[in-house]
Amino acid sequence: MNSQKKKGIDRREFIELSVKTAAGVGLTSLPLTFASCLSGSNTKTVHGACYHDCPDRCSWKVTTVDNKVMAFEASKNNPYTAGKLCDKMLNFPNDVTFNPDRILTPLKRTGDKGKGEFVKISWDQAIDEVSSKLQGIINTKGGEAILPYSFGGNQGMVQGEAMSNRFFAHIGASQLERTICGSAAVAGVLAVNGQTTGVLPSPYVFAKSKSR
Repeated sequence: MNSQKKKGIDRREFIELSVKTAAGVGLTSLPLTFASCLSGSNTKTVHGACYHDCPDRCSWKVTTVDNKVMAFEASKNNPYTAGKLCDKMLNFPNDVTFNPDRILTPLKRTGDKGKGEFVKISWDQAIDEVSSKLQGIINTKGGEAILPYSFGGNQGMVQGEAMSNRFFAHIGASQLERTICGSAAVAGVLAVNGQTTGVLPSPYVFAKSKSR
């Protein structure tokens, strides 16, 4: 316990870890505009992958002109994606990245839970309050008193667990089975079927059609 209590994290370390995590989603800071003439512009194509919890990890191809997103497409090189985005991601830049209702600043709850009463605060204040709360728990009860609890819905290498695992290991937090509902489902399927192997997306093309 004493060794755990010595594991702390100051504000600078907290900010550095947070910035590294945010770097993984830097693309979302680019404004979405459409130029009438592309000649002479600085055009760049960036390849990425969807972060949703799907088996195929659809590949993206994002084209920017002068650091502005001009096209958001599915890669034709990935056999699963094959140039086609799913309906969830078809209009992703407008639906999510540049949605006018997207939350871009920290919000602090001012009312009771469930009432939806929040006030905007600065990033400095948010980081200070969160880091102070964590440090207080570490100082009084040890790092293992902190239990990370989340699901693996975001499977990006940076946005998912790459940085969070390092952060919680740094402060000596307790460990919890990842993807809690997934682990429970695997245990249930294993108990009933004796194995957990499902159907890969690639054989779907060989399935018999039910249409007449």
